[in-house]
Amino acid sequence: MYKRLVLSHAAASQQALVAAVASSIIRVLALAVYAAGDVTVVFQSADTALTGVMTLSKTGSFISVPLLALGGGANFAPLLQTASGEALNWTLGGAVQCSGWMLYDVLADALN
Repeated sequence: MYKRLVLSHAAASQQALVAAVASSIIRVLALAVYAAGDVTVVFQSADTALTGVMTLSKTGSFISVPLLALGGGANFAPLLQTASGEALNWTLGGAVQCSGWMLYDVLADALN
């Protein structure tokens, strides 16, 4: 079951977007982020970077839509995926309001 999350953060710090779930992975399927000014953002599995440092600006935004995985249907290829049992976090590089939305799911890790 896919879940939606409203993104809203304005502090230069790490914030948990989706809390860790034991023996489960968090998959980001679609994402839109808008910044009120120039700021950097990094998405993380706990403290491990899932992306490089991305620069957002007031004149632009970051939008990524899901891609269908092989086999089609409602099977989305994830944009980002945490390690098993780890939270999905993001860290802003400055005190700039960043807002948007995220579509994600949480799946039991079959390897655990």
